[in-house]
This record gives sequence, C-alpha cells and structure tokens, in this order.
Amino acid sequence: MSLEVRRIALTMEQIRRFHPPALPIKKKDSRSKDYGERYGDKGWEVESLRPTTFQRLVEEELRKHVPSEYLARAGTKERVTNIARPIVRRLQRGIEQEVIRLMETGISPDEIVSRLTAEYNLRLEVTEFER
Repeated sequence: MSLEVRRIALTMEQIRRFHPPALPIKKKDSRSKDYGERYGDKGWEVESLRPTTFQRLVEEELRKHVPSEYLARAGTKERVTNIARPIVRRLQRGIEQEVIRLMETGISPDEIVSRLTAEYNLRLEVTEFER
C-alpha cells in the first residue's frame, strides 16, 4: 500500500471559510521570515478550529481517498469501542476491587490471577501478567 501525505488542515481556504482567530507570528522563529513574506504577519493554529469542524474536514478527505470498505470497517470498530467502553470500565473497576479484596486476605498475585482467569473464563499468555 503506498501512502501520500496531504495537507488537509489548516489551509488558507479554510482560514477564509472558518475565520479562526489569528495569532501574531513569532519574529524569533527561524521560519517567520519566509512565512511572513508568504502569508503576512499573522498565523493560525489547527487547534483553533472547532473539534467538530476539524473532524468533518478529516472525514471528508478520508472519504475522497480511502476505499469505502476500509472506512466501513473503521466505523464499525469505532461503534463497537463506543458501545463496549462503559461496560469494560465497569468490569475493570469490579475486577480491581476483587483484586484488592483478595490481596487483603494474603493471597499471592499468581493465585489471584489464577482465580480471576478461571472465574471469567480467560486464558492469559504468560507475558500478559506482570507483577
């Protein structure tokens, strides 16, 4: 797969379109002379765009250049993650509380892992468990 890097934000067309706040260029910056000759004494930061605007610009460009099947898979993965996130967080808090309870009873870390993996029907690779 070949990649091509394209500037999608922040372009002068977008500056004219969205009117983000300008900042004075820093005269001490070694790039300021060339920048100033090309664009004037003001600069803009991509962070000045509203997050929803920035996201829309990125999505529009992705739709133009990335095959739709890749975008569909990425969209599905994002939806799955958004659905699962609160459940995973709740499970994590519960498991952490269970680990604390077991540690307080003096059970070894290896035994705690063994009990919890059995309880949740999990198989961990040796490298996944670090003390």
